[in-house]
Amino acid sequence: VSAIEIEKALSVVNQNMDSINAHQDYIYKMGLNNPLLLSQYRGWISKYPQKLSIPLSLGTAYYKAEMSQAKEFLLRAAKLAPNNAQIWYMLSADAFNRGESTLQSKYLLKATSVEPSNAAYAYYYLTTFKDVDQDVYRKKAIEFINRFPTDSQGAQVLYWLGEDATDLNEKIDYFEKLRKSYPPKEYKWTTYGMTSLADAYLQTDPEKALILINTMGDNKDWQ
Repeated sequence: VSAIEIEKALSVVNQNMDSINAHQDYIYKMGLNNPLLLSQYRGWISKYPQKLSIPLSLGTAYYKAEMSQAKEFLLRAAKLAPNNAQIWYMLSADAFNRGESTLQSKYLLKATSVEPSNAAYAYYYLTTFKDVDQDVYRKKAIEFINRFPTDSQGAQVLYWLGEDATDLNEKIDYFEKLRKSYPPKEYKWTTYGMTSLADAYLQTDPEKALILINTMGDNKDWQ
């Protein structure tokens, strides 16, 4: 990008400091690896400490590029807009990239607290418990399913509970609940789970396996 284009983009930002689009254009033309970009934005933050668009624009750009500088600016943005769930989510993803699992969980909790109706944030928060404490994870997984009874991620949670279960009867319970709560015709995760349920039935009750197979339609794989 030529110096003239950069100057034009800079001029637009100076005239529209609250415009996310103006910032994005300027950041793109400067280039994220340009050391002058950091000094420019730190100067603007110092001059306009209450303008959310400044740290949010640069923090988002660094976040999308998975660059370490994202954290500094996203934290500034979060301080200005603590009720913006998307900022907390971006911070959680940045923490994940850094291997900071405790911070990841903390930021996801913030996101889901701000926006409790967002199933995606709640799901990502739930997954942070999976490799930490299985008992807590299973308890929270059922809570998640009860909170979002029609969301496809509820079916995904039940599917993995069934897949991960080592006890055959427990596995069957999960997959039967999956089938009942999330009909196979409506949820792809249930369709995946029915293969595992049929396999479990073949080991415990072949008649149930046959009934299940016959209800899954004329798909050649089931036949």
